[in-house]
Amino acid sequence: MTRHTQKPADPGAPSAGADPAFTRLYDELRLIAERHMRRQRPGHTLSPTALVHEAYVKIQSWADDRAEPHPNLPALASRAMRQLLIDHARRRARRGPGDNAVRVTLSDLPVQEDPSPVDALALDEALVELERLSARQAAIVEMRCFGDYTIEQCAEALGVARSTVAADWRLARAWLKRFLDRESGV
Repeated sequence: MTRHTQKPADPGAPSAGADPAFTRLYDELRLIAERHMRRQRPGHTLSPTALVHEAYVKIQSWADDRAEPHPNLPALASRAMRQLLIDHARRRARRGPGDNAVRVTLSDLPVQEDPSPVDALALDEALVELERLSARQAAIVEMRCFGDYTIEQCAEALGVARSTVAADWRLARAWLKRFLDRESGV
């Protein structure tokens, strides 16, 4: 007899009678949140469900400033989730001594094969700087690293050619590696 283990129900999930499009969107946002949370330290105080809900509140405040809906809500949600996790890491770092750094590895970023740890705050600083230099490259890094988008999905979301995304992805990875190496004193 095969025994199936089920994941516990998501207390924040839409009800059975919810609009199917909303249910699909919620499921997609939940997957993005789970990918973000896999990169966090064990015992993190935010759950994927809480991250989805906090990101939704953040997106709503951004949407209030826009006349039309954002064309790529999952990418926007991924950005909001990353910002929420960075804010959480900053608050944790301010609380006092100890190893409060949230660590990710460069292999999480597909920047290089070296899995040496990188502070999430340093990565955020790098992405902010990259965005000043090239908003499209920064968007591609966010989509690829935090949203698990393919090159094709990035091209579609940004309305550019696949070859443009591939070239920007290569340049952004190289730039990030140099920036992070410089910050860590390598």
